[in-house]
Amino acid sequence: MLVSIDLGTSAVKVAVYNLDGSLLELNKHQIQRQDPEEWIHAIEKAIPRVLKRGADQEVFVTVDSTSGSFLMVDEYGNPLIKPSMYYEKDIEAYNLIKEKEAIKELSQRGVIIDPSSPLTRLYGIKKRFPNLYAKTKWIVPVTTWLLYRLCIREGEKWINIKTDFTNALKFGLDILKETPRYFTRVYDELELDINKMPDLAPSGEFICKAKSRWSERIGLYNSGVYQGMTDGVASALASGVLELGSVSVYSGSTTVIKMATKKLITHPSVYYHLHPLGGYLASVTTGFTGFYLSWMCELFSIEMNKVDQLVENIKIGDEFLFIPPGDRAPFYDPSINASILGLKISENETREYTIGRFLRGFMIGLSLAENYLIHLLEKLFEVKAVEIGLSGGGVKSKVHNILRASIYRRTVKIYPDVINTGPLVPVLLKTHLYSNLNAIKEKFIKPIETIRPDPSLQEAYSKLREKYSNIWSILKEIYNNLQ
Repeated sequence: MLVSIDLGTSAVKVAVYNLDGSLLELNKHQIQRQDPEEWIHAIEKAIPRVLKRGADQEVFVTVDSTSGSFLMVDEYGNPLIKPSMYYEKDIEAYNLIKEKEAIKELSQRGVIIDPSSPLTRLYGIKKRFPNLYAKTKWIVPVTTWLLYRLCIREGEKWINIKTDFTNALKFGLDILKETPRYFTRVYDELELDINKMPDLAPSGEFICKAKSRWSERIGLYNSGVYQGMTDGVASALASGVLELGSVSVYSGSTTVIKMATKKLITHPSVYYHLHPLGGYLASVTTGFTGFYLSWMCELFSIEMNKVDQLVENIKIGDEFLFIPPGDRAPFYDPSINASILGLKISENETREYTIGRFLRGFMIGLSLAENYLIHLLEKLFEVKAVEIGLSGGGVKSKVHNILRASIYRRTVKIYPDVINTGPLVPVLLKTHLYSNLNAIKEKFIKPIETIRPDPSLQEAYSKLREKYSNIWSILKEIYNNLQ
């Protein structure tokens, strides 16, 4: 049995698959607060019963969790302070380090340091709590902490700890090297002890046989434990980004677009992860795009399952056009707020039709923004994606996905909003359970729906598609003049 534990910000999902890729059981449990004991409790509650029934089977287990979140622990792996989460910022510390030469050089190597980077937060913690920092034996990503909680018996010292390349990236990894290594210059300049960092390993590498009492309590004792990855990388793999040139769009409160590439090209809108199967994952992230659509539904008291019914009745051209904010890619200008264009009053239309005009405009605007950023990656890396993988909570609308396919002008494949299959891919390859990536795709990375462009919609929005980048640029100028 193959066990994949996905520890997110709000919930944990534990999935169990058999070797043929069939999902045997999937359980979910909410996380009330960001606390290690709460994570342990949530995992215990989410552990599928099938694990206890299959005690005579060989079990392979791996984990993914949030990128950039970390714990400071003692020599026995016990947390010394609450976790430092990926969304926390330390602007004061960032202002102290942003001009350092190693920080600038690291950005040229594809790893951007900003106020929320783990190195920034770690620097701030050391400055404010030097005694805490001195007591710390290991600084470990959340994924790594959970894996070694399975491995090491309680009360035994944590030695020879390793973390995977994807989780190590934001801690200052030099990913231009053939075998990634920490960029030691940044640790020297920030006066951080690199010996507190785990050693490095690829995703899917064998770590241990689970021997802790906790692993026994949850039915994973003596399981093979394998290096995991970040949730962002897991999401990309689970959405089919397995081969060079493949692209996925994760749609949630924000939108994250990832492309598998062979090379790293520095660009202000693009950041990178190491692809677990080789090469890189080039990524761009929007501002809170999808959040505006859910906010609008809440404002109008519209249930999400009613949105399609309202939107599909709107005549092409009647929608109000939504333009997302420019606080993230491609402008990184917080002065560019979200906008609605073409707002006009019609006294003879129903309330439902007016709401539909807003909602359809949001879908069109989001799809145009996604298309713009997909093209940015394609132009940068001189590739053309034949199809786009879609996942996340924002791809539940059939109408929206048809609009996406038509505006993208290519086939889209909808993947389940479960990323647990992603971390299993390198495990299956490294254990030689599968020798062929295409066979893994066929068995484990299966879309739930394939949608092709609607020719009439493709034609109807072609002019708007071509004008979109100019509209966004003009709004940038307008908002800057309002300051």
